[in-house]
Amino acid sequence: MPIRILIADDDAAIRRLFRRLLEAHPDWQVCGEAVNGVDAIEKVALESPDLAILDLGMPLKNGIDAARSISQSNPALPLWWRRPKRRDSREELRRAGEAKL
Repeated sequence: MPIRILIADDDAAIRRLFRRLLEAHPDWQVCGEAVNGVDAIEKVALESPDLAILDLGMPLKNGIDAARSISQSNPALPLWWRRPKRRDSREELRRAGEAKL
């Protein structure tokens, strides 16, 4: 059974790149895409992925706030972040409930 992965990024080109890279691996399946943090929270609940990839700089709700919400409702879900060009602090990620750095 493939590992189901959700990609959350507001940049369509980045989502396409991640999809191509991930789907090249036979044991990985992209189960959904989200365009902002609110969408990511909804898609995690809907799709039940095994892993979520979050862009930290998404609109409406950034990746840190989305991670906080996702971790509260689904603490066992592994989260992986993509940092945008601006710098986010490691401590801010930890405050979001992330101990999976």
